[in-house]
Amino acid sequence: MDFLRRAVVATIACSWLFLSGCGGTYRPIASIVPLAAGDPQLADEVAVFNVNPNTANVADPTNVSGTVSVFNVAGDSNVGNYSIGANDKLAAVAPPVDPLDSRLITFAGSNSFVASADTESDTVTLINTLVGTPTVVTLPQEFFPTFITATATTGQILVSLQASPTATTFPICGGTGAIGIIDTSTATLTGNPICAGSKPGFIQVALSDSKAFILDQTGSVRVLNIAAATLSTTPLAVGTTPIWATTSLDGNTLYVLNQGSNNISVVDAVAESVTTLSITTGTLSTPSVIITDRSLNRLYISNKGNGTVSVLDASNSTLPALKIVPVGTAPVALAVTPDGTSVYVANTGANAASVINANSFNVTALTPIPNTVDPSARVQAVAVSKDGTKAFIAVTVTGDRANANGTSGNGIYVVLTSTNAFATNTSGGILNIAPPQDLSCDATESCTGVPLQRPVQIVPRI
Repeated sequence: MDFLRRAVVATIACSWLFLSGCGGTYRPIASIVPLAAGDPQLADEVAVFNVNPNTANVADPTNVSGTVSVFNVAGDSNVGNYSIGANDKLAAVAPPVDPLDSRLITFAGSNSFVASADTESDTVTLINTLVGTPTVVTLPQEFFPTFITATATTGQILVSLQASPTATTFPICGGTGAIGIIDTSTATLTGNPICAGSKPGFIQVALSDSKAFILDQTGSVRVLNIAAATLSTTPLAVGTTPIWATTSLDGNTLYVLNQGSNNISVVDAVAESVTTLSITTGTLSTPSVIITDRSLNRLYISNKGNGTVSVLDASNSTLPALKIVPVGTAPVALAVTPDGTSVYVANTGANAASVINANSFNVTALTPIPNTVDPSARVQAVAVSKDGTKAFIAVTVTGDRANANGTSGNGIYVVLTSTNAFATNTSGGILNIAPPQDLSCDATESCTGVPLQRPVQIVPRI
């Protein structure tokens, strides 16, 4: 117990130093709750990627960094806020890299680390969640990161890299893209990045961490042998603008979602060949994300163009549509509970998340911030904890300053999946576990308090 008390005191002290170092005072949103005794790696956590929209007008022009926040699922508590590189462009209306169609944060190294790709500073920040220390991995100047993921067992982080528009020389890949491999045990790049097509993006690790499939936005897929760090010489042709992928239950099949051609390419992951170039089952309209429900053997696809989610039967090779479910405006991020009963949808053009009942296909809206409080509120991301007990909704607001309730609209809101009710704070209001910020400041003003933070991505433990 003495050890636990010392650990809690150290955590609180580190949080105070981090926030006071930003020029403000610590304003707790949720009390830090001690973890249960035992191996801290067993605690269920989610990590949140926050961006700072205030760049040129902050009191300190150099302080434009975002943060990664780590939350304990059982205690609904913020157990750490960590400064990362500048990602301010991701908070704009039309950023060069859409944070909703990419992944810039991941758990790694048997969940002992969180890694974030810092698109403005061309770095990857690696955070040891057990001791609370960040390490910055500097990428070659000719690249900037566009996607990040990790193996489940080997302690490796894979980063898609595209040619930097500000670079003047390209000594490694001559102006094309690449894949970087980071070893979490040393927090360093493993050799030079591996040259990999012109616009590598989404990465799907498959077949027990032996292979990774790299989607190139120009319309192809390359296969990386992870252990050998070698890339297939011949790309696999798929559809137009492949943007996301998922695997079958047995891991032998890869489903590639092609946003530009509104279809799915089916890839044999073992033979490394395309078996079906185009499946257009259902109504796909600017699809953004595809996920596998491993309980009911279904595929869910968010259709940003028409406000629906397509539900496909993955037990049939033709992927017949089971249902086209209307949700909200511009749905993107998806998350399914481990038992397959519910699917959570981030409607990025609205201020409500949608919950799809997987049995009836009925839809429930979850609105943490009503229009009457702040009409600019938008749901940016959703996630379900690894244990399936809670869902998390990321919301941002345009003005950033305090809303009509006197609270920050930017937030992470917790939902109990058993009832789809919001978790509440001690005063009975909806609990917001986002990092604290100066509520008197918005992105157009000079901030002297804690920098503004907009949460744009959430990831659970893998």
